[in-house]
Amino acid sequence: MGKWYDHIVAKGPTQREIADYLSAQRWDAFASPTERDITVVYDDQPDVDIAREVSHALNCVTLFMFVEDSDYLLYRLYMSGQLRDTYYSGSWPNPGTDTETRPKWHLLLPATGDAAALCAAFDREDAVAAVRDAVIAHRNGDECHERLCAALELRSWLNPGIDYDTINANPEHYLNDYGFAISGTRKPSRLQPVALPMPMNNT
Repeated sequence: MGKWYDHIVAKGPTQREIADYLSAQRWDAFASPTERDITVVYDDQPDVDIAREVSHALNCVTLFMFVEDSDYLLYRLYMSGQLRDTYYSGSWPNPGTDTETRPKWHLLLPATGDAAALCAAFDREDAVAAVRDAVIAHRNGDECHERLCAALELRSWLNPGIDYDTINANPEHYLNDYGFAISGTRKPSRLQPVALPMPMNNT
């Protein structure tokens, strides 16, 4: 069994602005500290609507990334609420997949992606070749995700080992020690402590 995880990368607004907006919308999520104009949002369910609404409400760039069973990578790029680019490394439907359990936004696929548009959104015009190599080579989802984050020089919290469930399992470490913010309508559940994964080094 592979990993299923998603992230929303927001470029421009601060952690506080994002957390306040998500709380106002009653969305349960965690937001990383803002670093080099980038904040990472971890929502409790893979939901592309959050990426679109944050982009629209805060007039910013957001990138929704979802890895499916470690095999496939989906991303959707929004600018001021408008969809500007989308990519999926798999096919629809994938053999042996229960189509009833798949998120509805898979119905929008296939999508081949626009490396130049994605790089321009994150001021990485010199990384077009690296982004194309990351996604067009159709490696597995985890490797596509890692290579894409490295090519775009996105912050270390985009480690596949860090997702909503990981943070929610031991929230005090992320909220108090790492400066994460929480939004939504409920307090994080207190589960058994887990080992903290190390942030991925993209330098």
